[in-house]
Amino acid sequence: MKHLLKEIIVNWKKEPQFGGNIIYMSPDEYIDRVHIKNKLSAKEILEYENRAKKAGLKGILYYPPESKTSQDFLKKAMLYGKALDIPWIEYDAQGKLKSQEGYNRALAAKSLGIKQIPVEILPRVLVKEQPAPKEYKITHKGENYRFNVQGLEADGKWRLQSSFDTKEEAEEWIKSRQPTPTGAGKTHLV
Repeated sequence: MKHLLKEIIVNWKKEPQFGGNIIYMSPDEYIDRVHIKNKLSAKEILEYENRAKKAGLKGILYYPPESKTSQDFLKKAMLYGKALDIPWIEYDAQGKLKSQEGYNRALAAKSLGIKQIPVEILPRVLVKEQPAPKEYKITHKGENYRFNVQGLEADGKWRLQSSFDTKEEAEEWIKSRQPTPTGAGKTHLV
């Protein structure tokens, strides 16, 4: 997508969504911070990859998932001034990447030549790690929306786990997290 503007001013929603601090960084810094190497040790990555390959799946080295469809949509939104949520990064108590949302926004901003993006850094919470969700559901709002995987957590609340372009990718992701075919409960599309 070509554009004639010298500088694109993105209409970011300015308020923190989760009570964190907003800092500014380059899209490249965001992309580097959320790479899988910052979430798992080399040993864990190898274990997940081997388990995924045995199950006939892609594995996790493509995390976070890239979506050309999302990036194209986000580039248009940036160019036309649509309000966008600020990307966020969550770290655990040890300072290791726990979760993120905004990878495709960072890639879209980078491709448009945007030098700085706001990022909400979520506060570190000193809590015991939660067990994996007992049940997953896939939600989809319609055309131009992604397939979201939500997990039912121990506190009884559904929380977003990840997002995908296709239902098949979402189902594959769920399968890669199930220790056995019967071990992780039900999956359904909402």
